[in-house]
Amino acid sequence: MDEKEGDRTTDLFIENSIALQKVLVNAAVSMDNLAKEVKKLIELFEEAGKSFVETKHKISESGIGKDEGLIGKLDSLVQQNKTIAKGLVLLEKTMREKDATKPLPEFKF
Repeated sequence: MDEKEGDRTTDLFIENSIALQKVLVNAAVSMDNLAKEVKKLIELFEEAGKSFVETKHKISESGIGKDEGLIGKLDSLVQQNKTIAKGLVLLEKTMREKDATKPLPEFKF
């Protein structure tokens, strides 16, 4: 292999490494954004659940009516969303750890 071929191979390897790093950074940023959005969604559901419980408490005090079934469903939905969020956060953590420990693939030219 002459010097020009070696330089070309090195340049290709560097370009591929940079492109791979850009893809990994974009994936990490996307996972961060997803985790933030899921967290906002959970907060919204928690706030809605609290508001609903407060409203339900006021209604039950006044004797207007009770919606136990709906409250139970909302509580269940909040718990499901928390579980999903935890799973997404763990997935992101696993992806970051995997990317950090994963060696770059070997290129053969």
